[in-house]
Amino acid sequence: MAAGGIRNVTHQAHMKAITNYLEALGWWVCKLAGGMYQRPGLPDLIACKAGRMIAVEVKTGRGKLSQQQKSELERLAAAGCFAVVVSCVDNLEEMLLTAGLIDRRYLAPRFGLPSVVPYDT
Repeated sequence: MAAGGIRNVTHQAHMKAITNYLEALGWWVCKLAGGMYQRPGLPDLIACKAGRMIAVEVKTGRGKLSQQQKSELERLAAAGCFAVVVSCVDNLEEMLLTAGLIDRRYLAPRFGLPSVVPYDT
């Protein structure tokens, strides 16, 4: 376990937990793999439900947004997408509740990952 009792959880583990969480709430979720045929800076995950689209960039530890990532998230937001940078499921859930995209009465169960300090851009 890391300092403060929070274990070191990998980026992939957080992405899997966030994917499971959104799918449990009924969202269609797609992981963008990146690579030579994809435009640089696209978010890690996109999800859609009832005509609403969210773009999720997962940053853990000391991860920082690149200029390309920041630009793509801004372009998605300008097009009406809810575009966020999160560090964990709890962080995403708080943002979705605040934006009115999920209802507290229908929250999905947790997926075994600890809460961590929210990512600040």
